[in-house]
Amino acid sequence: MSKPIVRRTLFSLGAAALIAGAVTAAPAGAYAAGVAGADGASKDGAVSIVFTNDVHCAIDQQVDKDGNVTGIGYAGVAAYANAQKSLYGAGNVTLVDAGDAIQGGPVGTLTKGAALVQIMNAVGYDYAIPGNHEFDYGMDQFNALVKQADAMYLSCNFTKLNADGSKASVFAPFAIETYKDADVAADDADGVLKVAYVGISTPETLTKSSPANFQDAAGNYIYGFCQDETGEALYAAVQSAVDEARAQGADYVVAVGHLGIEGTTSRWTSEAVIKHTAGIDALIDGHSHEAYDKTVGSEVAAGAIQTLANSDGDKVVLVQTGTKLANVGNLVIDADEADGQDVIAQLVPASECKDEDAAVKKVVDQVNGELADVLNKVVGKTDVALTIVDADGVRQVRHHETNMGDLVADAYRAAVGADIALANGGGVRASIAAGDITNNDLLSVQPYGNELCLIEATGQEILDALEMGASNAPEEFGGFLQVSGLSYKIDASIPSSVKTDENGNFVSVDGERRVFDVKVGDQAIDATKTYKVASHGYMLLEGGDGLTMFKDNKVLQENVILDNQALINYITNDLKGVVGERYANATGEGRITYATKPGTDFKDVAATDWFAGVVGQAVDAELMKGYSDDSGASTGFFGPYDNMTRAQVVTVLYRISGDATPGEKPGANKTPFTDVEDGAYYINALNWAYENGLTSGYTKANGEMANLFGPHDTVTREQLVTLVWRAAGAPVATSDDAYRSCKDAGKESVFAVDALKWAASKGILTGSVEADGSYLKPTASTLRCEGAKVFVLAKDLIKDGVK
Repeated sequence: MSKPIVRRTLFSLGAAALIAGAVTAAPAGAYAAGVAGADGASKDGAVSIVFTNDVHCAIDQQVDKDGNVTGIGYAGVAAYANAQKSLYGAGNVTLVDAGDAIQGGPVGTLTKGAALVQIMNAVGYDYAIPGNHEFDYGMDQFNALVKQADAMYLSCNFTKLNADGSKASVFAPFAIETYKDADVAADDADGVLKVAYVGISTPETLTKSSPANFQDAAGNYIYGFCQDETGEALYAAVQSAVDEARAQGADYVVAVGHLGIEGTTSRWTSEAVIKHTAGIDALIDGHSHEAYDKTVGSEVAAGAIQTLANSDGDKVVLVQTGTKLANVGNLVIDADEADGQDVIAQLVPASECKDEDAAVKKVVDQVNGELADVLNKVVGKTDVALTIVDADGVRQVRHHETNMGDLVADAYRAAVGADIALANGGGVRASIAAGDITNNDLLSVQPYGNELCLIEATGQEILDALEMGASNAPEEFGGFLQVSGLSYKIDASIPSSVKTDENGNFVSVDGERRVFDVKVGDQAIDATKTYKVASHGYMLLEGGDGLTMFKDNKVLQENVILDNQALINYITNDLKGVVGERYANATGEGRITYATKPGTDFKDVAATDWFAGVVGQAVDAELMKGYSDDSGASTGFFGPYDNMTRAQVVTVLYRISGDATPGEKPGANKTPFTDVEDGAYYINALNWAYENGLTSGYTKANGEMANLFGPHDTVTREQLVTLVWRAAGAPVATSDDAYRSCKDAGKESVFAVDALKWAASKGILTGSVEADGSYLKPTASTLRCEGAKVFVLAKDLIKDGVK
């Protein structure tokens, strides 16, 4: 590795920049001095790395009504890069893009990204990283665009599965750029400055582009991004690339990643990569559309570029420009900087990038001219502003309802005559101002061109989808579901219990649900009923955004119409060409709301109790009841801390099974047990449990049956779980890791071993957390509140077992 590096933290979002501790104004007629020098003079010997990320088809310069530049456009990027070449020398300037350039607007949709590559070639990009949206037009088209591009694509973690089962890198993991005219440190071994550019793609690509793009015809994944459930595979791939680059003589390593922070899987963020690797000097980031302006973990002046400590404790510059060229970035390496501050980063805002390169603008204008007639056609009007963002520009459509989300979901439902429509917030990409609506507007809203389909889905699958969609709320998630024909509430105070596999695909909900009060129309959703559900194939057929619960469902209509054409048809036909007052509220019609799950009416269950939610669910599902007096009237008490009895357990299991008849009268004892009576409240349940092999009662010391059930005995945790396990069909645990992680694993009775392994693997029985670890406590008594949790989590599995 190179000598220890001290990082300067520098950030410019105005006409002045902090240079060596001083504030300097921008020279007249020039960009802000930034890292180019306080006087704008040439910086011979330093290297300038101009960078962009998440351009998403923002090819044109954008100007507001006051004449202020708000979007730089590619001609502006080229002009800025040219200005850096005049300051640093053409051989000392490199231009890189951190992904998601070719998708996100009509120009990308209509040309399948080709026009964007044509423009980027004109700008003169040297290196590019495949973001998740580079794959949106399919793998064949992506490969064709790579061949068309002048820029070299890099990725250290994008792999393809070979026929022999081994994995091969699709692209070079890094490239080393030699800057012959740049200064070097006094102790540089070869006297030439070498900078390695390491590409990193987000493993979220597998679910945040179409999963089918990475699979063979049989649905098996043949491409990957070093994804796993810990992040270690990604860190290892990055570290390997960095180490090899250093071994080949790189003096500096600049990672160019499409990773992000906010709304990104925590183990795959740029922060996580930095903290788990060593040897990276700076990381140019993308994916999350953030303009980084803080230092995580320490107090710094507002406006400082984000720096983080790596696994060796060295500081690493982390920078991202936001999206749609609101800024352009500049990372400067000055190896012989006298004060040792050798890596400096700057974000230059659009307001400072008024100049445009004439040659690139000509290419952009040519592209726009070829598409103008189609894009500018007026197809309707809107009396109200349709939005996907809040007042601060945050993408609300990814965590809250918006009127644009409502409109899109309504269009899906109308197109195929569905009961319910689901639209992933990440696929609703643009707002529309009040006034005329053009093809360009609607293609900007739905740029992917996904085809709609109609499937059958159970209420339970819909509930799982909503739970997955709300798993990151109120933070951003592209799979957050906008809806039509449906309403739901989210309690974000409840930690998400959604479990996903190493690819980010839905596996199960293993705890309390945060989504509640789900209604289809004005009726509560029925988990066992089948509904007709509309969306696009990306989500329903391919499991996009990890929503895999629908992949094997019955398809009623497939490839019906493009999503953007459905939106055009809905406005033209159903709304008679005018989007009106129904969509006036920017936050929608109240289909999706955040609320606190209601508690219960029991006097001894407070809304703040940890078990309030599960007790409420158990009561609402008519699995459990509170205490009643001799007349049958409720006493208003649940008894959450009372011990649960064996009779109570078989009664609840009987209710869950569906074999119980509402209002049935207790019958006669049909078991060999001598300690139970005809007509006892639990007798029908006990008869059912005995007949189905759930219990055979107590045994004597010699193993003979004692013909005793012990209906009023307290049920232990291992007894409860064993009864539940048997009711679920005695399934085999897929993993015993959760079981083995408990300190007292192996201390249970022999009959309960398999049941405890299964219950622990499903999260049905979680260990009791003590100072030195978790304990199963198999022989401890079961409280009624604990029983409520177990029954709520296991009820669907029990129903499947009974079937």
